[in-house]
Amino acid sequence: MKKALDPKTFDWITVAEYANRYGAKLDAMGAENKRQPTLCPVCRGAMTTVSENSPGDRDAVFRHVEARTNPKTPWCILRESTRWKYEGLTPTVPDVARGRLIRQSFLTNWQKHWAIIKNRVTLPGIEFFISAIRLADKSRVWEHRDLQECLMPYILMSMLEFPPPVGVAANRRTHTERYRFGGAIRTYEDLWFKTTGEFNMIAVEYEPAIPPKRVATVVLDIRKIDINLDFLEHDIPADLYAHPRQVVMMQNAFHI
Repeated sequence: MKKALDPKTFDWITVAEYANRYGAKLDAMGAENKRQPTLCPVCRGAMTTVSENSPGDRDAVFRHVEARTNPKTPWCILRESTRWKYEGLTPTVPDVARGRLIRQSFLTNWQKHWAIIKNRVTLPGIEFFISAIRLADKSRVWEHRDLQECLMPYILMSMLEFPPPVGVAANRRTHTERYRFGGAIRTYEDLWFKTTGEFNMIAVEYEPAIPPKRVATVVLDIRKIDINLDFLEHDIPADLYAHPRQVVMMQNAFHI
């Protein structure tokens, strides 16, 4: 990632700023300096620098200390986020009948779910929303026992990667975004088995992948996502209603 937390002040710093505050990675004899490591903003695990001495520090980034180097390195979604798929695990004990009811209710309330996503994802497209629903169908997310409908917009957000938009909106977001749950949440079932009903979610901004790389890996920034679980009980704000074209696309996709 491009920035990490200063181990003393806990503010965001770049590799160059870290070197200025705590000294260079290597001393005059080429031996490694003993420096207090920066911290990951999510897991608070120790970070180390990569390419610190590259020209202009253009390629310098932070990464987690490898677990084999430090056995106390905590599991962190940022370290796994390029390949981690919450939906990869199908329901342990599926409840097919209840899942069918949740899906039906979701499609009835889809505009409320879309409003939650639209208000949190930077420039989402209804195509992404439709793709996420289809992915939820494929991975049988609805059948998770104890799943609550109010969790679905956050689950759908976690399923997809949002690349920079193209066309007229191209300059409104130039980074890739992924949405990840915080803490020890590694599966959707952890949302109700490992929490008391409250959980954290973050938006992770990535430097877009440059060919031949296919996956964005360099973290630029992180922001906290506001969690609202009682949205189904309230009306949709006027500015968050779906556009008529989006309504037609949803009707065509799911026959609603």
